[in-house]
Amino acid sequence: GSLAKKQGERDELQDVTDELDALASLATNRHSVDYSFLCFDYHRAILAGMAMVSDKVRDRARPADPSPASPGDGGVPFGAVIGLGGGALPMALHHFFPEVP
Repeated sequence: GSLAKKQGERDELQDVTDELDALASLATNRHSVDYSFLCFDYHRAILAGMAMVSDKVRDRARPADPSPASPGDGGVPFGAVIGLGGGALPMALHHFFPEVP
């Protein structure tokens, strides 16, 4: 009686747990973030501005020198994004300009 009922409840709980694990694994493997998509116009404008000057930035940067760069010294180009948000702009910048740390 009681022992069989408890075993049945454990089996049912294990089945539910296995199903949840399978769903979590499926969701993790199926979804990814498209870092090339920017929904805000001002993010697109910033990215467009970077694209317009990126050749000049790349021409001034020579990765042969691994030392930290300051603007115009011929080292590796660098950039900083300061502010709050979900990180869409920094991730898009990294996606399109991976050479800029």
